[in-house]
Amino acid sequence: MTSLGIILLEKRSTPFKASSPEEIIALGAEYLQTVNTLDFALLFGSHTRGKVTPFSDVDIGIHTTPKLSLLELGGMVTDLEAMFGCPVDVIRLNDLYRDKPAFAMEIVKTGRLMVCPNRRQYVEFKRLTYLFYMDTQWLRDKVKAQFRKRLESGRFGERNYVG
Repeated sequence: MTSLGIILLEKRSTPFKASSPEEIIALGAEYLQTVNTLDFALLFGSHTRGKVTPFSDVDIGIHTTPKLSLLELGGMVTDLEAMFGCPVDVIRLNDLYRDKPAFAMEIVKTGRLMVCPNRRQYVEFKRLTYLFYMDTQWLRDKVKAQFRKRLESGRFGERNYVG
């Protein structure tokens, strides 16, 4: 383990293509447990929805304390891609509920827990995700209604502001 809490795994001679979420979780957990700042990690996306294609990547949401730097995150992605033998998308969950509440809610609803060294942080993330999602529902409803109105009036794609 390095001081960043990230280890480099030797590249497998034959790339691993996980055939099930369980395989991804088991293999990913082996690596993620070495990240000493990790609070929890969730597998989400096509692999949890059963909609995997040959072009699918592996989507993993991570929550760390403190938040990983871009360099540390890049190292993690590189290690996981070498391990899985396919593209990996790692999303920082720390403030996602505040920045993108609908996306955070989708991850909470469909995500599968990979590792959870800090259950308190996991529960708090879920709680805040639900609160922010419910608090912003009125805005999503308004945007959806305006979009529908523009589609029905045949003005989709036109500028809808003065100037």
